[in-house]
Amino acid sequence: MRLGFPSIILFTIVVNSANGQACEPQDCIVNEWSDWSDCSSTCGDSGTKTRQRLILQQASCGGTCQLNTTQRAECNRKCCPQDCVYGQWTAWKFLYFSFNCSEGGERYVFHRGRTIDRDGACGGVSCSGDLKEIKCGHLKCYRECVLGMWSFWGSCRGPCEQKGVRKRTKIIKQEPSCGADPCPPLEEEEECIAGCCPVDCQLGQWSVWSECNITCGTSNRTRTRFVQPAECDGTPCSEDPVSEDRETCERYENVDCVVCRSRCQFQYAVSCRSVALRSPSHLFFTRMLQTCS
Repeated sequence: MRLGFPSIILFTIVVNSANGQACEPQDCIVNEWSDWSDCSSTCGDSGTKTRQRLILQQASCGGTCQLNTTQRAECNRKCCPQDCVYGQWTAWKFLYFSFNCSEGGERYVFHRGRTIDRDGACGGVSCSGDLKEIKCGHLKCYRECVLGMWSFWGSCRGPCEQKGVRKRTKIIKQEPSCGADPCPPLEEEEECIAGCCPVDCQLGQWSVWSECNITCGTSNRTRTRFVQPAECDGTPCSEDPVSEDRETCERYENVDCVVCRSRCQFQYAVSCRSVALRSPSHLFFTRMLQTCS
């Protein structure tokens, strides 16, 4: 009997490396899924939950393990509740005068308003409050206290060169009326350092005159004294507080100078220039020779 094609039987034999015996491929074995975890969010569009399972036996003899051990799923994908959100109230503004206020008299009527920034949604609190309010205010004759600007600070009062107090004040430009609040204090104080201590003028006694600083002729001599000028509003001096005094003086220490002075001043009625000729051999006339001008 002749066959058209040889019969080929293919089979795989895996040899166990431990004992050299053949084994069949074995896929991995896993346990059941765990419970789902809590959702990551209670609302919105990003909530997820997960569950897991463990591998109890790894694949062997060429088996596979292509099973997922973690699953993720969406959860709580719904809009979140939003409560109503109002804008801030505007400041109270004058509306009109009215005699219908419960407090009596003709009074100011004020109003204010607000807007809705976000309305309630998805089960949140809806906007049900008023968007406008009206209230009665003060009597028409109501006038608040109006004060001027603070004055400059006054001088510091206290022991000199120590801590003291200075003040400043305000004046009332408009008195309060018809139930308005009284004016606040018109004076305030703050600590300060008082100025320097007053120092009175002191004048010492004059010294004796100095010697005339020339031996033949006219010059000057001086005298001095202690002077403490007045400071920091102290008592001023009773006279010009100079510490040095100067006056003219004359001095002639030899005969030639004295003769020269007499001849020049009395004979020629002019001043003598202090040039004396000295020589024991000259006559008296020679000793009197001087240049007079």
